[in-house]
Amino acid sequence: TDGGSSWRSFTPSEASNFGKLAYDITGTDSSTYAACFHGGLIVSHDFGESWTHLFYSPLDSLDWIADEWADSASGRFYSCVVDTFHEDTLVLLAGAAKGVYKFLYLPKRVKLGGDRIYDIVSDDSTVYLAHEGGVTRTIDSIITPLFTADTADGLGGNLVRKLTLFGGKLWACVFNPEDSSGAGLYYSTDSAETWEKVSVDYFNGSGAGVFDIKIYHDSAFYVAAGDSGVFRSVDSGQSWMRFFVDSMNLDLDSACNQVYSIDLTGDTIYLGTKAGLVKAPYVNEPFVIDSANDTLITFPENDTSGSFVSLVRHTDGDFITPEEDTIHYCFTWVGVEPQTESGSYAGILIDSLGNDSTAIFARVNDIIVKDPITSIIATQYGLSLSSNGLVGFPSFNFSVADPTKGLTLNSYEFLTADYVGDRLYTGTSAGFAYMITNNEWRVFKANTDPKKHDLAVARRHSNSGLPGDWVVALDIQVTAADAVILWAACRRVPDTVEQKNAIAFSADFGTTWQEALPDLQVWNFAFYNDIIYAAASEGLYYASSRWDTWTRADIIDPVTLDTIISGTEVYSVEVADTILWVGTELGLAMRHVDSLNNWTIIRNYKSTEAKDEVFAAPVPFSPINNNGRLSLHYHVGNSADVTVEIYDFAMNLVKVVAENRPRAGDADYFETWDGYNGNGDMAATGIYYFKVSYSTGEKYWGRLAIVP
Repeated sequence: TDGGSSWRSFTPSEASNFGKLAYDITGTDSSTYAACFHGGLIVSHDFGESWTHLFYSPLDSLDWIADEWADSASGRFYSCVVDTFHEDTLVLLAGAAKGVYKFLYLPKRVKLGGDRIYDIVSDDSTVYLAHEGGVTRTIDSIITPLFTADTADGLGGNLVRKLTLFGGKLWACVFNPEDSSGAGLYYSTDSAETWEKVSVDYFNGSGAGVFDIKIYHDSAFYVAAGDSGVFRSVDSGQSWMRFFVDSMNLDLDSACNQVYSIDLTGDTIYLGTKAGLVKAPYVNEPFVIDSANDTLITFPENDTSGSFVSLVRHTDGDFITPEEDTIHYCFTWVGVEPQTESGSYAGILIDSLGNDSTAIFARVNDIIVKDPITSIIATQYGLSLSSNGLVGFPSFNFSVADPTKGLTLNSYEFLTADYVGDRLYTGTSAGFAYMITNNEWRVFKANTDPKKHDLAVARRHSNSGLPGDWVVALDIQVTAADAVILWAACRRVPDTVEQKNAIAFSADFGTTWQEALPDLQVWNFAFYNDIIYAAASEGLYYASSRWDTWTRADIIDPVTLDTIISGTEVYSVEVADTILWVGTELGLAMRHVDSLNNWTIIRNYKSTEAKDEVFAAPVPFSPINNNGRLSLHYHVGNSADVTVEIYDFAMNLVKVVAENRPRAGDADYFETWDGYNGNGDMAATGIYYFKVSYSTGEKYWGRLAIVP
């Protein structure tokens, strides 16, 4: 943190054991990522104190647990870079032995904003989801793109329990997530983009709020507002009229007047209250309760459970069977909840004669009546299919699992269900799903952890045009025209014919790739304006805006006048301000970006200290390695012209490395030899000698060895 003056070190097991080497590192202000061979892709969110794996898929996670990816190409990472050029979306790109992996970290506004899905409604192809993070909008059968609205868009709270579409508006029942008190009724006229609040205080406060909404003949709007009672609006929510269920007791403390669920059918309204389930007729005037005929379920005053009707769904109509028989059906589903821990949850079915039977001992959160023989029941234990025309007991539990993603919702509480067209949707305490066919589902879970990626995509030679799947370097170039170009250094995976060594670039954020600079082994990239530099085993290359034309940049040693790039491997390159820095195996080179031949070479080697101390390095040396050169070191005491020659074991002259080169006194120097003789042939294996001759008359000898 102080410009390199002092350092702290960290030893995550993925980067500090046998075969687990950290090859590359990248990050943001809050997260650090490292690509590790045999260790995978790891991340730290606390500045290196602790590290965790970043897995592309659940299968990779299982593979790591099983064998730590000892033989898995998908677990060997070599490079990584953070792409921050997408507004508030972060993209992490990582190169592995099996292609480029792209991890997306999305802002809340473009993804599912909550885990608990309380309600699902649809309008044509648009689907809206209510959850504890606001309201999410998506497109049926596509699911992307998503948009989530919350308090920043005008909602009075992020906890939304009910939605409905009425009068060209989307309506949301909002609660405070801290204490579940009512936060009001809101509406949106622009598909959930922005929200306005209905100016009614009855829908706010503890015990109040909008718990259920029903529309009557596209003209009247009924609201069950909990302890505040039941309301109706006939002018799209501009004004409201309150009704008291118990017309003999106009007191909101009366359990009859505290309404939590509502349903409408024909000319009858069904109300779920703390006193039980009641029904009343209505036409153009407030409903009136006939206590003799209209009370379906009444809880006795001595009921210690304090139960109340939290859900009511009624259906009454004709159903045409495939055999064209007409079946008339009329029944009511009721969800009962206790107000104390000693009470019990239940789902009750009431037939057309008023007979009821307990169908389910569970918390019933939602019921969708499709036809007389099909009801979908969302309970605390699962999603069930009920045969209403028979006994009303659940006959089959759905298995809500997505084999394409390895995700399941079976162990969570099911909170809602609805049909969007002919497609069944369901919401749970941990995400939502829709059924494709034959109980095959697509599952979507919310990711509310900003440290966890939302989507991962793999790009390889087979699906994107990468020259090779072994990606050892990644970097991002921003051109003068503000175009964002991603660069990748690729290697051919062994035992493949169609892959090759080359670099590739992508102008669509890694989706597709185009090849450039083929047949070279590139290790690193740097950029200056529209110029791209590539550090390769074969030298330093650069290109301007035309990436099909590349030039090798010779690095000339100003002292030895040696072109050290010829046969010298270049590992790294960077541009700092206007200075080009190049890391090679023979030292660090630097120059101004506009000064092509004015290089400065920085090396570190053992000082000879005395002019009679000469040595060669590395020894032994192999000329078969075309990327390396042998250095012959010597010291000059007094200024002189120096000649350096190579002899074989029989003292035959092999090569004149340097001839009469002027050297200033009291300094160390070296010359380089590529292992080839004066005829251009590779020197044979064996012992060789080199002689350093000074114009002042001194001669000094050294020895070296050449191996295959």
